[in-house]
Amino acid sequence: AALGCIGMVFAVMGGGGCLFEPRSPQAPIDSDVEWLPPYETENVLANMESAVEARFLTNYKDSLDESFLFVPSLTDANEAPRPDYFDDFGKTRELAAIEKLFTQVDALALEWNLEGVVIEDNGTTYKYKQLGYSLTVDYANGDEVVYAGDGVELELEKFGSEWRVIRWDETDNSQLLTWGRLRAN
Repeated sequence: AALGCIGMVFAVMGGGGCLFEPRSPQAPIDSDVEWLPPYETENVLANMESAVEARFLTNYKDSLDESFLFVPSLTDANEAPRPDYFDDFGKTRELAAIEKLFTQVDALALEWNLEGVVIEDNGTTYKYKQLGYSLTVDYANGDEVVYAGDGVELELEKFGSEWRVIRWDETDNSQLLTWGRLRAN
């Protein structure tokens, strides 16, 4: 009986292949929200954009690595609710801030500005330097506020064949009303 099973396994494998074939990563559950396999860094930016606009936390979460760290601009650090507010601002705190934002607004629109961006790519880490963004927030009370950045460094790391954000640094951001300010609010 054992030899019969072994024979069936070889027949299925075609005499030397593998029983299991690799597959593409599964898209997040909600099919109404765009999800691109994060094989390219641009896909990670697109996934973050669609996640924010659809207010779908899973896609945003899946764009960040567990080691994610947010570094605020000096202005945002000085105007935070307390001096240590941004210390160790990692993935858990980022997701909590984003989730709270999602529940307090009517609409969000995110645009990345790649014009003038400087790229450092060593194959396993990828940095967008001087990255710009514009996050338009429509609040329930009718107010519309634009949070923007122009000196952001977004660092991604490759894990297997997929890219994820590991660091968002706004230290060189000269804008006064930034996403860091929104995080603190």
